[in-house]
Amino acid sequence: MDNQFHLTIFDLPAEKKPTLEWAGSEEASILILLTHHAEAVLDEFLAKIFVALDIRVDQDAFRLYGMEDPVVHFQQLDSGHRFRHVVSFGVPFEALGLRFRYQPWHPVALGGRTFLYAAPLADIHRQRIQGGKEKALLLWNALRQMFPNPEKN
Repeated sequence: MDNQFHLTIFDLPAEKKPTLEWAGSEEASILILLTHHAEAVLDEFLAKIFVALDIRVDQDAFRLYGMEDPVVHFQQLDSGHRFRHVVSFGVPFEALGLRFRYQPWHPVALGGRTFLYAAPLADIHRQRIQGGKEKALLLWNALRQMFPNPEKN
């Protein structure tokens, strides 16, 4: 992926520095954190979820992939962006240097932003393919709380 977004990662030995991938609009007000690396099937699933909320992931969100072991601080991610909504699929907020209480599937409003922690997208997708709906329904209800008025996102 070719883009101009630059991230400073925590000082780590070279062999421990992850390969982060990103996609979407750098001007977006929505940050989506994903543990997996870019994968067409999961990207399509993510797009379907958000389009139901009238959010176009490619235009309205900035996605950061490969965050299974985050080495980026939220302040670095947010620098110059001021994301209003942060949706984390399996990336613990404390791993990004954020210290606040949260529960999975329950949006938290904090400092003019809304944060949501959910299960990894691959887990939600796997459950849906197997006919289960529990995680998808929890995600949907949480996202509806986060984005109650689609035209105002």
